[in-house]
Amino acid sequence: MKIFAFIFARGGSKGIKNKNLKKINNLSLVARTVKQAKNIKAIDRVFVSSDNKKILNEGNAHGALSILRPKKLCKDKSLEMKSWLHAIDYLKKKKMKFDLMLVLPCTSPLRASKDIIDCIKKFKSNFHMVMTVYKTKYHPALNIVKKNQFNLINKLDKSGRIYQRQDVKNIYLIANSVYLFNPQKIVKKPFLFDKKVLGVEIPKIRAIDIDDEVDLKICKTLLR
Repeated sequence: MKIFAFIFARGGSKGIKNKNLKKINNLSLVARTVKQAKNIKAIDRVFVSSDNKKILNEGNAHGALSILRPKKLCKDKSLEMKSWLHAIDYLKKKKMKFDLMLVLPCTSPLRASKDIIDCIKKFKSNFHMVMTVYKTKYHPALNIVKKNQFNLINKLDKSGRIYQRQDVKNIYLIANSVYLFNPQKIVKKPFLFDKKVLGVEIPKIRAIDIDDEVDLKICKTLLR
């Protein structure tokens, strides 16, 4: 079974300028992810998809192949799923065949190689996707409120079925660190959830996804 790993890293970022090139322990987020993927024997090739030449060059320098992504797929409101489909189509035109597509966001530098390997081992042909998740004590009925134009807040979930944290069981958040799937299934049904989706649980500490400077500082401290 041939597995190709993909790192989707656009140039623009509102939260942190040049976020994907930020360094932790003298290694950029892109480089860290490429090196991690290259060190896993089950992965046959590693690709970096970006609209930014510096990011593509960074990937090349550490052994990744480049996919130049159109600017229209790299805007703030662009759906990353469309970038996945672009990569699949790009390799199809290059006649590069592969069985499984492994997406590794570089904004999850605390992801362990074990998390990737576990997803690969647990994948079955009848799954739509395998992804990492982590347990949470938060639930819309308890913890999430919405603010109106007058700065007044109200519960987002008004169902009233959950009253205390002890009532929240088996609630998980998607850890934006590993996604594994058959590319042909995604082409046919381009969304995350369809029928069987396996969640591979990882510790919360390995699920930190860098979105702003605070997240970056936390990751730097933990990886120091």
